[in-house]
Amino acid sequence: MKTMLPISASYRRAIYDALIVQVILGVLAMMVLDGGHMAHTTGIALLAFWSGAAVIIIRRPMAPTQTDLWLIRFGSLPLIVVTASLAEWIWSGHWIWKIHGG
Repeated sequence: MKTMLPISASYRRAIYDALIVQVILGVLAMMVLDGGHMAHTTGIALLAFWSGAAVIIIRRPMAPTQTDLWLIRFGSLPLIVVTASLAEWIWSGHWIWKIHGG
């Protein structure tokens, strides 16, 4: 018995492209010698990405817009950059001094 998700075929190509991009980015993140921080940050970003992709697909399973397809195909790239920037800012502790007024 073959089961298929009832989604548009254009989603399938975008998901395939996203997986290729993310495998490459994941391998590159694991190659960074920083004690695993970049790999963890990339993992967090990719989990957030697939959560967002699931929401997009659930909202419009048969009629994706061009923006939907672009976000699924390439949305992980800016998300990884933003996540890495926020993680660096939070882990550095600079935000603590702003809260304390220092």
